[in-house]
This record gives sequence, structure tokens and C-alpha cells, in this order.
Amino acid sequence: MQGTEARAEALADQLIAGLLAADPAAIASCFAADGSLQALTPRGLMERDDATGAGELMAGWFSDCAETRLIASGTSTMVDRHHIHYRIAAVKEARGTVEIEQQLYVDIEDGRFRAVTLVCSGFRSI
Repeated sequence: MQGTEARAEALADQLIAGLLAADPAAIASCFAADGSLQALTPRGLMERDDATGAGELMAGWFSDCAETRLIASGTSTMVDRHHIHYRIAAVKEARGTVEIEQQLYVDIEDGRFRAVTLVCSGFRSI
């Protein structure tokens, strides 16, 4: 299990770096080619069934941010699933300074996300 915990932590770091840069390719590289994403956001449930779609969706949430900064993050393991969480501060062009927190439960297979279930706080104005 220790190897998968280390891989989950490395994938979390890679994912967060991709989010901070709003880089769809970097985010997509965390997913298996046919990896799935289910994201519950304040706008509703969003689903993607491939790495490219997941990368584009997640990067799009941060694409209008003039600045992004990681506030906190962490990983843990619950039996056979991994939990990833992070809080990001950002400056959005239309809204000013905001914070967002996301909680992910992920299945990892062959070193990539096979399935991701995400819950998002939405961008909260400060």
C-alpha cells in the first residue's frame, strides 16, 4: 500500500500544479486515457469519460484567474481509495479574490487516475 500512497501524493502534486497553471494537458496527464471524472459543483454534476475531457474541464475552472496560490493540500488513503484535498486562492478577472476547495476520492491504476469523484465548494469571494 505504501507505494500507492506515494503515487497518490505525487499525482496530487502534479494535479495541483496543473490546476494552478490552468494547464489542461498537465491535468490530463494525471488520468488514464479512459479515466473518468464525476464532479459535483455548485453548477451541478459534470462528467467526463476521458483524460482530455477531464483536463479541459478542470483547467477551465481556473482559466480566467490572473493569479493562483495553493493555501493547503493533503492526501490520505481509505482502504483502496485515495483522498486528495486542496484549497486554492485565486484572483478571478470578474470577481476579485476568491478561495476554492475541492475534495477528491480517486482510484489509481497503473500510476494514473482511473476514476475521480470530486466535490467542489465553488469559488467563494473573500
